[in-house]
Amino acid sequence: MSASNLLVQAFQHFKLGLQTQRKAIDFIKEHRIWDGFWTYGWATRIFVILGLVVGFKFLSVIFSLVSSFGLEGPLSFTSNVGGLLQDVTSEGFGIFYVGGLKYFILILMEVLIFHFARKTLEITRKTEVDSSFKTFLKAEYRMIKVVIGAFFLEIAATIIMRIVFKIFDLEFLEYPLSFIIQCYFIGFVVIDNYNEIFGMTIRESERFTRQYLGLAVAIGLVTYLLLFIPILGAAIAPLLAGVSATLAMNELTKDIASHSTEAIKLEEVH
Repeated sequence: MSASNLLVQAFQHFKLGLQTQRKAIDFIKEHRIWDGFWTYGWATRIFVILGLVVGFKFLSVIFSLVSSFGLEGPLSFTSNVGGLLQDVTSEGFGIFYVGGLKYFILILMEVLIFHFARKTLEITRKTEVDSSFKTFLKAEYRMIKVVIGAFFLEIAATIIMRIVFKIFDLEFLEYPLSFIIQCYFIGFVVIDNYNEIFGMTIRESERFTRQYLGLAVAIGLVTYLLLFIPILGAAIAPLLAGVSATLAMNELTKDIASHSTEAIKLEEVH
């Protein structure tokens, strides 16, 4: 496929990712997919509470950065969010600390992504998907590995990009592309939950998700921005991401089993 076709496809997938966010809200309300969420017991409550605490810390760090940039008040923050993101991604502190916090939130809120993604798949494919506590623990362990890999790949990709742009005097592209890189890896972390259900290894999942780069960026973008909502953003972001990613991936491909050597049979998920 030519570069122009790849760009067109990426844009189409990005557009689908944004459109699916609205569908996800209606889907959640219509099917009441929060039912059964608290059956995971104490683990659910602990992870959610810790996630909200870290989400608050994430926001406090952001507002500390806002203060250091001389911005005052919520209206000023909103109007200057583009400049804020530029400054955050331009500093090593922003990459390592803020970047680490957003991934840590996803680790803690994996229970939300896990439950809502699997319930969405059950409803859309009219089949049962294993959502037991034992399976959740496996998913949580995998999420930790995926997040660690995504975090360091994000840093490596950002550093390489900066070196290349500095050599070719293209620093003006550094900030927007740095943000896009962050959004892609956040989106990949979420989409991996969908791929995991079909038995993909992490490496297979990463290769497969690259085919839907635009979708991953869209999911990551909305997730990232929702984290700026005080307290509740830490819960809303992964919840909505899990549902929207599942709906979009389910629409884009009905059979991903052929992409995995360990995938479950197609008839078992229909």
